[in-house]
Amino acid sequence: KAAFGSFPNSFFVDFFNSQTSSSQASSFVKAYQASFGRMPTSLDAMGFDSGLIHLQAVKKTGKLSSEEITKTLSSSSFKTVTGLKKFGKGSDAVIEPVVVN
Repeated sequence: KAAFGSFPNSFFVDFFNSQTSSSQASSFVKAYQASFGRMPTSLDAMGFDSGLIHLQAVKKTGKLSSEEITKTLSSSSFKTVTGLKKFGKGSDAVIEPVVVN
């Protein structure tokens, strides 16, 4: 918070905001704080989403085959705490960026 006051009239773009209104992200933040005693960072949220996405892909395929999971990852959309929606061509992540004023 101190850094934001140092740069008036500026903004920062990230892929996670721990003060989000998203119900899934809010649940993650509460559980993270209860477990670790601090607010999660963007990297914490990305790590969580990594496991979450793979779990969702395994559930959709019903298999542990890396080929099947890869197909599912490239053809599905996901609900995540960071706003990742899907993977595009070349495995590029399609996300909703967060702009913090």
